[in-house]
Amino acid sequence: MASPLPPRDAADPPNRAYYRALEGRWRGEVELAITDRRALASAPLELLDRLRFLAAGETHRWVGPARLATSVALRGPREVVHTTRLSLLGLPLFGGQEVITLGDDGLAVALRGEHRHAPALWRPRPVEGHGVVDEDGRGATYQLRWLGVELTQRATTSEDLRRVTLVQQTDFLRSVQELLRVDAGRS
Repeated sequence: MASPLPPRDAADPPNRAYYRALEGRWRGEVELAITDRRALASAPLELLDRLRFLAAGETHRWVGPARLATSVALRGPREVVHTTRLSLLGLPLFGGQEVITLGDDGLAVALRGEHRHAPALWRPRPVEGHGVVDEDGRGATYQLRWLGVELTQRATTSEDLRRVTLVQQTDFLRSVQELLRVDAGRS
């Protein structure tokens, strides 16, 4: 059973309140679909990355969805560490760590990190972006530069803060991730 949720602090600006509410570990399944094969073919991707997307868009039909495990931890008053692991049939496909810096305006965030993709898990790939947390602190929209393409991610939390829905889109793909809280963090 999940640990109790961390208390909310009314003094926190929306960006800190959002990540504070998300602090802890999360797990769920990933649905990924290629929405435009022509856009994928013309995207500025390395060949191996293009093949990864094609495989990810088809593999779930044969073996089921990939599993995502992620964590969120506050590190000081303005930094958040976010880690991600993606696996299929227990085999690692992806790992990443980002540091999210909270903006002074209480809404903005900046993100920088590294991702590692199978089969070259030893090769770090940079990811960077920015985002805006909703004024009510219940969701956020991010613009990321990932593998050379622009990716938009929309995150929304359930009312009870035990579920997060992530929708990621590029010109050629759409991914939906339904994450359930495994445990609450300690802030």
